Amino acid sequence: MKLDIEPGTTSKRIGIFMLDSSKTDGSGLAALTFASGSLTWHYWREDHGNVAATSVTLATMTRGTWATGGFIEKDATNMPGLYELGVPDAVLAKGAKWAIMVLKGAANMAPVTIELQLSQEDIDGLTLVEAQRVILAGMAGKLSGALTTNVKVRDIPDTKNRINATVDLAGNRTAVTVDGS
Repeated sequence: MKLDIEPGTTSKRIGIFMLDSSKTDGSGLAALTFASGSLTWHYWREDHGNVAATSVTLATMTRGTWATGGFIEKDATNMPGLYELGVPDAVLAKGAKWAIMVLKGAANMAPVTIELQLSQEDIDGLTLVEAQRVILAGMAGKLSGALTTNVKVRDIPDTKNRINATVDLAGNRTAVTVDGS
Protein backbone atom coordinates (compact mmCIF):
# COMPACT_ATOMS: atom_id res chain seq x y z
CA MET A 1 0.00 0.00 0.00
CA LYS A 2 1.31 3.48 -0.87
CA LEU A 3 -0.13 6.73 0.49
CA ASP A 4 0.66 10.39 -0.19
CA ILE A 5 0.55 12.42 3.02
CA GLU A 6 1.72 15.97 3.54
CA PRO A 7 4.76 16.15 5.84
CA GLY A 8 3.99 17.52 9.28
CA THR A 9 0.46 16.07 9.29
CA THR A 10 -0.59 15.20 12.84
CA SER A 11 -3.20 12.87 14.33
CA LYS A 12 -3.42 10.86 11.09
CA ARG A 13 -5.54 7.72 10.94
CA ILE A 14 -5.26 5.23 8.06
CA GLY A 15 -7.01 2.01 7.13
CA ILE A 16 -5.12 -1.17 6.29
CA PHE A 17 -6.03 -4.68 5.18
CA MET A 18 -4.46 -7.71 6.86
CA LEU A 19 -4.48 -10.87 4.80
CA ASP A 20 -5.10 -14.22 6.51
CA SER A 21 -2.06 -16.27 5.44
CA SER A 22 -3.74 -19.55 6.44
CA LYS A 23 -6.35 -19.20 3.67
CA THR A 24 -5.99 -19.23 -0.10
CA ASP A 25 -9.07 -17.17 -0.99
CA GLY A 26 -7.71 -13.71 -0.08
CA SER A 27 -9.69 -13.52 3.17
CA GLY A 28 -8.87 -10.91 5.73
CA LEU A 29 -7.55 -11.82 9.17
CA ALA A 30 -10.13 -10.84 11.79
CA ALA A 31 -10.05 -10.51 15.58
CA LEU A 32 -6.63 -8.94 16.10
CA THR A 33 -6.16 -6.35 18.85
CA PHE A 34 -3.29 -4.09 19.82
CA ALA A 35 -2.35 -6.76 22.38
CA SER A 36 -2.38 -9.73 19.97
CA GLY A 37 0.60 -11.97 20.65
CA SER A 38 3.74 -11.25 18.56
CA LEU A 39 2.09 -8.39 16.61
CA THR A 40 4.71 -5.69 15.96
CA TRP A 41 4.82 -2.36 14.14
CA HIS A 42 8.04 -0.70 12.98
CA TYR A 43 8.92 2.22 10.72
CA TRP A 44 11.87 3.63 8.82
CA ARG A 45 12.18 7.19 7.53
CA GLU A 46 14.49 8.51 4.85
CA ASP A 47 16.31 10.69 7.40
CA HIS A 48 17.04 7.85 9.85
CA GLY A 49 20.43 7.08 8.35
CA ASN A 50 22.21 3.91 9.41
CA VAL A 51 19.97 2.90 12.31
CA ALA A 52 17.59 0.01 12.84
CA ALA A 53 13.84 0.41 12.41
CA THR A 54 11.96 2.36 15.05
CA SER A 55 9.44 0.36 17.07
CA VAL A 56 5.91 1.69 17.55
CA THR A 57 4.19 0.85 20.82
CA LEU A 58 0.79 -0.53 19.88
CA ALA A 59 -2.11 0.97 21.81
CA THR A 60 -5.85 0.71 21.98
CA MET A 61 -7.93 3.36 20.26
CA THR A 62 -11.57 4.17 19.58
CA ARG A 63 -12.68 3.82 15.96
CA GLY A 64 -12.61 7.22 14.30
CA THR A 65 -10.41 8.78 16.99
CA TRP A 66 -6.62 9.05 16.65
CA ALA A 67 -4.22 7.69 19.25
CA THR A 68 -0.48 7.37 18.64
CA GLY A 69 0.24 3.73 17.81
CA GLY A 70 -3.50 3.07 17.91
CA PHE A 71 -4.73 -0.21 16.44
CA ILE A 72 -8.35 -1.31 16.20
CA GLU A 73 -10.41 -3.62 14.03
CA LYS A 74 -12.99 -1.83 11.89
CA ASP A 75 -15.76 -4.47 11.63
CA ALA A 76 -15.00 -8.20 11.97
CA THR A 77 -18.36 -9.26 10.54
CA ASN A 78 -18.77 -6.98 7.53
CA MET A 79 -15.15 -6.01 6.81
CA PRO A 80 -12.92 -8.79 8.16
CA GLY A 81 -9.23 -7.93 7.96
CA LEU A 82 -9.67 -4.14 7.94
CA TYR A 83 -8.00 -2.22 10.75
CA GLU A 84 -7.55 1.42 11.64
CA LEU A 85 -4.12 2.71 12.67
CA GLY A 86 -3.14 5.87 14.51
CA VAL A 87 0.11 6.81 12.76
CA PRO A 88 2.59 8.35 15.23
CA ASP A 89 3.27 12.02 14.46
CA ALA A 90 7.02 11.27 14.40
CA VAL A 91 6.53 9.11 11.29
CA LEU A 92 5.02 12.03 9.36
CA ALA A 93 7.21 14.83 10.72
CA LYS A 94 8.85 17.21 8.26
CA GLY A 95 12.41 16.35 7.26
CA ALA A 96 11.97 13.20 5.18
CA LYS A 97 10.47 12.55 1.75
CA TRP A 98 9.28 9.05 2.61
CA ALA A 99 8.63 6.58 5.41
CA ILE A 100 7.91 2.85 5.39
CA MET A 101 5.89 1.05 8.05
CA VAL A 102 5.66 -2.72 8.55
CA LEU A 103 3.20 -4.62 10.72
CA LYS A 104 3.88 -8.34 11.20
CA GLY A 105 4.12 -11.25 13.57
CA ALA A 106 0.57 -12.19 14.60
CA ALA A 107 -0.51 -15.80 13.98
CA ASN A 108 -1.80 -16.34 10.41
CA MET A 109 -1.02 -12.72 9.47
CA ALA A 110 0.71 -11.88 6.21
CA PRO A 111 3.10 -8.94 6.82
CA VAL A 112 1.72 -5.52 5.82
CA THR A 113 4.03 -2.91 4.27
CA ILE A 114 2.83 0.69 4.01
CA GLU A 115 4.82 3.23 2.01
CA LEU A 116 4.23 6.89 2.85
CA GLN A 117 5.24 9.52 0.31
CA LEU A 118 6.05 12.73 2.21
CA SER A 119 7.53 14.78 -0.62
CA GLN A 120 4.79 17.38 -0.99
CA GLU A 121 6.57 19.87 1.22
CA ASP A 122 8.51 21.85 -1.36
CA ILE A 123 7.50 23.17 -4.74
CA ASP A 124 9.56 26.34 -4.78
CA GLY A 125 8.92 26.69 -1.05
CA LEU A 126 5.20 25.88 -1.22
CA THR A 127 3.29 22.76 -0.31
CA LEU A 128 1.32 21.11 -3.09
CA VAL A 129 -1.94 22.62 -1.79
CA GLU A 130 -0.40 26.10 -1.55
CA ALA A 131 0.96 25.81 -5.10
CA GLN A 132 -2.49 24.78 -6.35
CA ARG A 133 -4.05 27.86 -4.73
CA VAL A 134 -1.57 30.15 -6.48
CA ILE A 135 -2.02 28.38 -9.83
CA LEU A 136 -5.83 28.58 -9.59
CA ALA A 137 -5.67 32.29 -8.79
CA GLY A 138 -3.31 32.86 -11.71
CA MET A 139 -5.64 31.02 -14.09
CA ALA A 140 -9.00 32.36 -12.94
CA GLY A 141 -8.54 34.96 -10.21
CA LYS A 142 -9.53 38.62 -10.26
CA LEU A 143 -6.82 40.85 -11.74
CA SER A 144 -6.20 44.44 -10.66
CA GLY A 145 -3.60 47.05 -11.54
CA ALA A 146 -2.84 45.65 -14.99
CA LEU A 147 -2.07 49.12 -16.36
CA THR A 148 0.18 50.01 -13.41
CA THR A 149 3.52 48.80 -12.14
CA ASN A 150 1.88 46.76 -9.35
CA VAL A 151 -0.30 43.90 -10.65
CA LYS A 152 -2.35 41.87 -8.15
CA VAL A 153 -4.19 38.60 -8.68
CA ARG A 154 -6.84 37.66 -6.11
CA ASP A 155 -8.07 34.21 -5.10
CA ILE A 156 -11.37 32.92 -6.50
CA PRO A 157 -13.51 33.99 -3.47
CA ASP A 158 -11.81 37.42 -3.73
CA THR A 159 -10.57 37.32 -0.13
CA LYS A 160 -6.81 37.83 -0.57
CA ASN A 161 -4.06 38.65 -3.02
CA ARG A 162 -2.39 35.41 -4.12
CA ILE A 163 0.06 36.97 -6.59
CA ASN A 164 1.68 40.40 -6.37
CA ALA A 165 3.89 41.39 -9.27
CA THR A 166 5.97 44.49 -9.79
CA VAL A 167 6.31 45.23 -13.50
CA ASP A 168 8.22 47.78 -15.55
CA LEU A 169 6.60 50.12 -18.09
CA ALA A 170 6.85 47.42 -20.78
CA GLY A 171 4.89 44.96 -18.59
CA ASN A 172 7.89 42.75 -17.73
CA ARG A 173 7.83 41.31 -14.22
CA THR A 174 10.69 42.55 -12.07
CA ALA A 175 9.53 41.00 -8.79
CA VAL A 176 6.85 38.50 -7.82
CA THR A 177 5.57 37.38 -4.43
CA VAL A 178 2.98 34.67 -3.90
CA ASP A 179 0.76 33.74 -0.97
CA GLY A 180 -0.48 30.18 -0.99
CA SER A 181 -1.66 30.16 2.64
